[in-house]
Amino acid sequence: ISNDEDALKFLYGANNLSNQQKYRTLKSRFRNRIFNTLYFLDLNQSNIQNNYQKVVFDQNKAVQTINILRRNGAIKSAISIIKNNFSISVSHHLYDIAKFYAFELAKHYAMSGKQVKYKLYRENFEDYAIKENAIQNATLSYYQIQFIIHNSNENSKTVKKHNILEQLMADLKSYRDLVYSYETEYFYLRSKLFLFEYTGKLDNILNVCLEVEKLSTQDQFQQPIWQGVAALYKSKALLSLRKYQEGIDCLNIDIHLFNEGGLNWFTAKEYLLKLHMHHLDVLNSEKIILEITRNKSFKNL
Repeated sequence: ISNDEDALKFLYGANNLSNQQKYRTLKSRFRNRIFNTLYFLDLNQSNIQNNYQKVVFDQNKAVQTINILRRNGAIKSAISIIKNNFSISVSHHLYDIAKFYAFELAKHYAMSGKQVKYKLYRENFEDYAIKENAIQNATLSYYQIQFIIHNSNENSKTVKKHNILEQLMADLKSYRDLVYSYETEYFYLRSKLFLFEYTGKLDNILNVCLEVEKLSTQDQFQQPIWQGVAALYKSKALLSLRKYQEGIDCLNIDIHLFNEGGLNWFTAKEYLLKLHMHHLDVLNSEKIILEITRNKSFKNL
C-alpha cells in the first residue's frame, strides 16, 4: 500500500463517498492512537544512542507528567519530580524547561513560607527566561540568514543584502555571547559556513568545520548529523581548493555519518566521485558511479 486510495480499496473494496468517510474516520482515530502512545515511549528500550536526545525527550516527558500531577492535586509528587530533574535541565542548557521548573519551585516555596528559597528560584526563573529568549532569537536569526542566502535571486546580491547579513550575524553573535547552548553555538557556526561559502572564503570554511566537529563530539553531547554537515562543507571546500587526496581521505573517514541511501549520503558520494575524478582515479570513480546508481533509493532521489 503506497497511498490512501490503495488503502481505502484494500480495506473497503471500493472507492465511493461512503467508504471515503469511513476511511477518514478510521485514519483520524488511528492517528490519535499513535499520538497517545508517544507519552509511553521508553528510550531505554530503543536503539537511540544519542544521550542528549534521550535527555531532551525525558525532560519534556517530565514536564508533561508534572502538569498532569498538578492538575489532579498531586503537588508533592510534582515537586519531587522537579527537584530530581532541575540540575539535569540546567547542565544540558535546556533553559525553557529549567525556567518551568524554577517557576514551579518559586510558587511552591512562596506558599510554604520559605522566603530565601523563593527568592533563589524567582531569580533563577528570571535568568532562564532571558536565556530562553536569547536562544529563540538566535534560532530566528539563523533561519533568516538561511532564507536570505538561499531564497534571494542573483540580482539581489547588493551592498544592502550584505549589510543585512552582517547585522544578522552580529545579532546572532550577541545572543551567543549572552547564553551558551548547543543550539546557539551550532546556529552561529552554521551561519558562518553559509556566509563563507557565499563569499568564497574556503580556508575559513575549513576552520569553522573543525569548530563544528569539536562542538558535536563532546562526551555529554554527540550529534552525528551536525558532524555530517561539517564533513560535507569540508569536502566541498577541499574540492574547490584542489586538495583532492585530502578530501578523499576525509570523506572516507566521515562516510559512516550518513545513512546509506539518504540524500546526504548521495551528496557525500557525489563529492567523493568528483574528488576521485579530479584525482584521475578512474577505477574508483567507476566503482562510486555503480554504487550510486545501483542503490535502491537512487531513482527516487
